[in-house]
Amino acid sequence: MAENTTNYQCPACTGPLRFDSASGKLCCDYCGSTYDVAQVEALYGEKQARADKAAEAAEKALFAELAALEPKVQALFAEGRYEEMLVSLAALRAPVDAFFEAVMVNAEDAALRANRQALLGRLYDVMNRVADIARLAQ
Repeated sequence: MAENTTNYQCPACTGPLRFDSASGKLCCDYCGSTYDVAQVEALYGEKQARADKAAEAAEKALFAELAALEPKVQALFAEGRYEEMLVSLAALRAPVDAFFEAVMVNAEDAALRANRQALLGRLYDVMNRVADIARLAQ
């Protein structure tokens, strides 16, 4: 029998969520938040739906690079290998630069704008899980 495993991040703090069989909920040990499985799956479904609506080539490329890197970054975070996680995230520099050079984030089309803002929110969540990247640059 095949088993599907999905690793979810806490919407509140981006910490890993674990399933609590007693309550039937997903729990975050970092911030103490609890969520219904359906609630978290819906949030992730929205992010994926937005990824499918990417319009520009640079936007599609950033979605693809981020999606490919997220599982590795989550695993490194879970293992406490924070320096390796930050080094892995550096691979996003070129796609992020290309995105900001080619894509107008605040497009007039509301759906397109929301899609791009969701991408940047997802990128922010992944990159700032260990440290505030903006503070590291100072």
